Amino acid sequence: MLSLLTKSLKCISAACLVVLLLAVLLGILSARLGLGIAWTTELAEFLLVWTVMFGGALAYLEHSHLGVDILVNHTDDGTRKFTAKLSHLLIALFALLVMVIGGFQLFQARWESAQVLPALGIRKAWFYFAVPVSGCLIFLTAILYLGKKPTPNP
Repeated sequence: MLSLLTKSLKCISAACLVVLLLAVLLGILSARLGLGIAWTTELAEFLLVWTVMFGGALAYLEHSHLGVDILVNHTDDGTRKFTAKLSHLLIALFALLVMVIGGFQLFQARWESAQVLPALGIRKAWFYFAVPVSGCLIFLTAILYLGKKPTPNP
């Protein structure tokens, strides 16, 4: 399950990043040629948010997030296992309460406000939908890690 999630997130993140790069390059080129294609800026901002949120979920999934574990590394194996489980539990709670529930409330409030991104012509709520989606991914990852046998630190 974790490897499928990792591969999927890598593909989605890479696709978002490629389209983001193309949108920025098109925006620069259109500005140089005096065409002023407005939607490139909005698309780039939209994709930047989604790429960052997916990237955060992917970093947690691959244990690539920055962490300060100097104290934990100097403790016994039992303490390391306990702190690993505790950190995954706290991350799951944060992802569920703040990102999923709070993010969905943010999405819902923006949906009800009916704000539209003028150049793209889509509701601004989709911009904020990245928060609960990535929150679900982080929550799922944390739950999977809680059920997984911990690996020893190098």
